[in-house]
Amino acid sequence: MSYNNFKLALNDLFNKQKNCDVTFTCFADSSSEAQKKTIEAHKLILSMASDVFDAMFYGEIAKSEGMKESIVKIEDIQFSTFKLFLSFIYKKTIEFETPEIAAEFYYTAHKYNSKDALKFIKDFMLKELNPQNATIFYDIAYLYEDFELKEACIKVFTENTFDVITSPKFMSAQPKTVETIFKSEILNINSEMDLIYALERYIQHNKEVDSGICDKMRPALNCIRFLTLVPKDITRTNLLTSDQVKDIIESIPPDGDLSKMPLMLSVNCNKRGKNIAVDNVKMFRELSEVFWSKSCYACVSKGEAYSNHPVWMCSELNDDFRENVTKIYLKYNHVWLMEYELSDVKTIYDLFKGAGIFLSHI
Repeated sequence: MSYNNFKLALNDLFNKQKNCDVTFTCFADSSSEAQKKTIEAHKLILSMASDVFDAMFYGEIAKSEGMKESIVKIEDIQFSTFKLFLSFIYKKTIEFETPEIAAEFYYTAHKYNSKDALKFIKDFMLKELNPQNATIFYDIAYLYEDFELKEACIKVFTENTFDVITSPKFMSAQPKTVETIFKSEILNINSEMDLIYALERYIQHNKEVDSGICDKMRPALNCIRFLTLVPKDITRTNLLTSDQVKDIIESIPPDGDLSKMPLMLSVNCNKRGKNIAVDNVKMFRELSEVFWSKSCYACVSKGEAYSNHPVWMCSELNDDFRENVTKIYLKYNHVWLMEYELSDVKTIYDLFKGAGIFLSHI
């Protein structure tokens, strides 16, 4: 029998529910109805696609839990998703109507350890990944420590931040996913106000179903760089108390007192913005922290204690380094790399790299 004929035969068995020897009961997609639906299958076919099914029907699970009966209750997977999973096993072509169903399919494939199904859904997610579904796919990737999918999602977060945080799907993201977005060194946003508005909408959307949502979102709030904003913008948010607003405004550089900054809130003064080319994200990530810091990493690399001077004023570095970096700094008169011309950023990066500063920072 050819492979195509074999697929047709499997399809026919499943479609017509022929000679089935196991029945699954699942919750209907509308949980409010609390109804269940059933679907039948063949133990042997399922056992070939999943070692969990094999153990369930023929192995130790069957012996220990009395699985000789032919009814299996599925309490954690919606009927439509489980049917898609079985359809895949029976070689049917399947499609996902929503990213949520795709995520539940991933969960199902992982639960039953179906390697073919896992590869299929992972390839699908990587191919179809976009700003509208990235938070949903990241949630599942984080849950199962899928490094490749996580990195792909983070890339979307970085390159398309504004589209991600204004997507309706963002409202259902897990708090940890929101924090992951907010703590990224490079974000494609107009200013930190985009993050503030997104977090305000997120809390407003979820507070009726989760009374503790404000506490859960504290880590994300702590990632917002309020010190990059002007006082007028800071006063607009409802995420802060009036005392916090006052203390933040009094902390804004260059004349502010950072000791007044509210506990746990970010003291990072480096802006994140849209004018960063995607190809240069890695360069900005490596350069940003060491450049804006008042602590000299060049001194640390030589075994000395932290010094209270910027790296470009360090006497341990040669005159050409200090002269070139200082010249660029004075051109802009601030350390917000996002507003520097790309050619100047590249020059600084090459100078720092040549001086071994990135290695000393690590």
